Amino acid sequence: MLSYGGYHVNLAAGLEDSLIKSIDPGWNGKQRNNNIQDCTKLLQNNAAVNTPNSKPSASRNSNIRFSFNLRPTYYKQGFFNVSVDFEKHFGRDEQKITIQLGKPGRKLQGYINRSANTNNAPRIMGGSILKDWLQSNFLLDKPVYVEVLTPTSIILSEK
Repeated sequence: MLSYGGYHVNLAAGLEDSLIKSIDPGWNGKQRNNNIQDCTKLLQNNAAVNTPNSKPSASRNSNIRFSFNLRPTYYKQGFFNVSVDFEKHFGRDEQKITIQLGKPGRKLQGYINRSANTNNAPRIMGGSILKDWLQSNFLLDKPVYVEVLTPTSIILSEK
């Protein structure tokens, strides 16, 4: 590990913003709806892209529903990013969130990370339990549906 003045230096983290700005890869931080459209660039760790597949809509319970495509980083690390279109429906940074895996399904305690994305949109952290469930129930690049029950309670499902 590189050190400077007794401090550890993370070169990858230090270079990330500059590299993404100069390279401007189309797959990094672009949001898509049914028609692909350029949106504000979202710097997201490991080039994970959040792509909502539907607009907010009321379900039977008047809860907010949306979906995201399961990207490799989400699949391997057990988290997902929430689009800025839905961020207002989630709690504050570092707040605990109950994640129900399927209907009916196991519940796990995760947390909301609003500092991982430059736009403060939530990253829902579910850890190894979420990772294992995603890998057992979904294929890469397929939609995962999210139903927001409260700012700190969601249900994930296949439909």
